[in-house]
Amino acid sequence: MRASDRRGGGALLWALLVALLLTAIGSVYLVVTQAQAVFALKSTARTEAMSIADSGLNLACRFLFIYREKGTWRWNDILSYNQAFADDRGAIHQEAMRILQNAGRGGWVVRTAPDAPVPPDPTAPTTSPPVIFGVHSLLNRGAWFILVRNNPEDPGGPVTDTDGLLHVTVFASHLDNIQVIVEASVCYRPSRLEPEAALMSRGGLSIVGNPVITAVAGSSDPANVLVDGNVAINGDPVIEGSVSATGTVDLRGSPNVRDGIREGIAPPPPFDVDPERYRSLAEAILHSDGTVADRDGRLLGVGDWEGFRFVGGSWRSEGAGAPPPPGVIYCETDLNLSRGTAFNNTFIVAGSVQVQGPGFGGAAVSSALGNISILSGGDIRVRGRVEFRGYVVAREQIDVDGTVLLRESGLLALNRSDEASLVRGVAGAAVKISGNVRIEYRPRLGTFVDSDTHSLRVVFLRKK
Repeated sequence: MRASDRRGGGALLWALLVALLLTAIGSVYLVVTQAQAVFALKSTARTEAMSIADSGLNLACRFLFIYREKGTWRWNDILSYNQAFADDRGAIHQEAMRILQNAGRGGWVVRTAPDAPVPPDPTAPTTSPPVIFGVHSLLNRGAWFILVRNNPEDPGGPVTDTDGLLHVTVFASHLDNIQVIVEASVCYRPSRLEPEAALMSRGGLSIVGNPVITAVAGSSDPANVLVDGNVAINGDPVIEGSVSATGTVDLRGSPNVRDGIREGIAPPPPFDVDPERYRSLAEAILHSDGTVADRDGRLLGVGDWEGFRFVGGSWRSEGAGAPPPPGVIYCETDLNLSRGTAFNNTFIVAGSVQVQGPGFGGAAVSSALGNISILSGGDIRVRGRVEFRGYVVAREQIDVDGTVLLRESGLLALNRSDEASLVRGVAGAAVKISGNVRIEYRPRLGTFVDSDTHSLRVVFLRKK
C-alpha cells in the first residue's frame, strides 16, 4: 500500500472519531438540556403548587377568623364538620388529579360531607358549613383541599375548642402530578382592653365640683379624658391631661386642664361588653332565684351567703361584718353594695350596681382579677365615701358623687343603651362626676375584658 493511501485512511479514521465524539457530546448536551428542562418544569410546577397551598392557608385563616366570632357557625361546628374527611394524602391527591384532568381550570368543585347542606357565601355566616373546608377548590393548574383539626392537647377533645388553637392542613395538587402539603397551627387571641384614658365616656360627660383626675405618683403619662359626645364642666376640677370630645366642651367656673381641650375629634371605634361572657371567671355566682353556687354548680347558699342577702329580686350586701372570700363574684341581678368593709373582689354584674359608702370609715372594692373592680351590664351609681382599686366599667351610664377615690384605675361608660333606670337621664351625659372625686390613672393597665381588635396568628408552619 502506498504511503498516500495510508495517510488518507488515517485522516478518514480521525474524521470519524471526531464526528463520533461530537455526536456524543451533542447527545449528552441534549440529554442534559432535556433533563434541565424537565427539572425546570417540575420546579415551576412545585412552586406553583406551593403558591396554591399558601393561598389555601391564607383563605383558611381568613375564614377561621370570620367564623370565630360571627354568626352561628363557630369553630366547634367546623371541627365537627371536618371529622367527615380523612387526611389521606394519597386519596386526596388522586381525587384532585381526577378533577383537574376532567374539569380543567377555574370554578369550584364542591364535595360536602354526607347530608351536609350546600356551603354558603363565606361573608354571610350561617349554620351551613363554610365552602372552603373539605372541598377541592381549583386555582390555575392546581387545587387545594383544606382540613381542620383541633389541637390534640386540647382537653375539649377533637370537636370542642377550649384553647383557641387549631391545626390546619392544606393539600395542594398540581396538574403535573405534584403534591405539596402545608401544615400550620393557628392561634386565636382576643386583644385585651387597655383603657387609653383615665375617664372614657361614649355618650357625653358632666363634671361638677372639684374632682381631680391625675396619673399615679411617679408617672409622667397624662391622665386624659376622652368623650364621644359633649362635655360640660362646671366648677374647679383639676385634670392633669387633656379633654378631647367629638362634640363641644362647655367650661364654667375655673377648671384647670393641663394639656388643653380638643373639640370635634373623630369618634372612637364602637365597643361593647357582655358580663355573661365572663361568668366562667367567677368563684361564686349569685343567681336570680336567690341561690348561690360556685362555677361548677355546687350550692353555696340560699338567700344568704357571706353577708349577701337576696331581697326583692336582687342581691344586697349591707351593714358591717367580715367580707366575702377574695375572688370574682358574678351576679345575675342588680347588686347593692352598702357595706362598710373592704371587698377584695371583682364584681361582674348582669344588672346595675349601686355602691353606697357609710359616713365613717367608708367602703373599698379592690380588684381580684384583671384590674377591674366592677363590670356592670347596666348602670353604676356611687355615693358616699368609697375607694376603688381597679376600673369601674358600665355598659350603660355612671354617676359618681361623694368622696370617691379610684386608685390605679379609672371610669369607663359605654352608653350602649339606656334600659337600666338607676342613673337614667344624668344631665344628658353617660358619665356624671361631682363632689370630691379623685381618679389616679395608671396607663397601659390591661384588663380581662376583650377588646374589638381580635387576631388570628400562625404559630407553627411546615411545608413538605
